[in-house]
Amino acid sequence: MEDIKASNTRANSMINLSNRELVVRLPVSQFQFSNKLMQKHFNENYLESEKYPFATFNGRINEDLDLSKTGVYVVSASGILTIHGVDQERKINGKLTVTDQSMFLETKFQVILVDHKIEIPKLVFKKIAEIVEVSASINYAPYKK
Repeated sequence: MEDIKASNTRANSMINLSNRELVVRLPVSQFQFSNKLMQKHFNENYLESEKYPFATFNGRINEDLDLSKTGVYVVSASGILTIHGVDQERKINGKLTVTDQSMFLETKFQVILVDHKIEIPKLVFKKIAEIVEVSASINYAPYKK
């Protein structure tokens, strides 16, 4: 099995500090692969990005923290992860670094393809993992009206 990596810098995310709500919205078609054929198959055959253009997470940070105070916090968020049109309840762990000017969230979690009805053709089944590791790094800045 070969390592297949893709990156996406087009995600949007917001945290509401008053109620700890967290929303992430990711345009699926914006994943960039080193191999353009892989990118085409990813969008057309696996994630069907025209039919399901976004992956989302809508949840809430579980810990009762004062996120207006600087520091590094180990956090988890519970909510609904939607990929390929399939909603799944998830608890995702991460690390939130809060400074005077911004917040930075780091997380790593796994997505089981069958849980989101993502089918891998038998021809390439041995080349593509059934469980995909997702890493995310998100910078937040205060919202200005």
